[in-house]
Amino acid sequence: MENNEGKILEQTEQDIPKTLWTIDYSKCTVCGECVVACKRGLLKVKDKRIIITSQIDCNWCGDCAGACASDAIVLT
Repeated sequence: MENNEGKILEQTEQDIPKTLWTIDYSKCTVCGECVVACKRGLLKVKDKRIIITSQIDCNWCGDCAGACASDAIVLT
């Protein structure tokens, strides 16, 4: 992991996500409901795709997955 000065920082156990989540792009319609539902603002539309900006900053509340009508967001 790099800090804003370009120096490599050691990852601590606290930095590692408890779980991961993915977007199944074969199901995603890019409706944007997950972007609106994410209270932390970690999802955005880029190049006509929903992208995850940070797994580490996510608290895994599941609001994004709950808002997804096509069940494209998978919490693992």
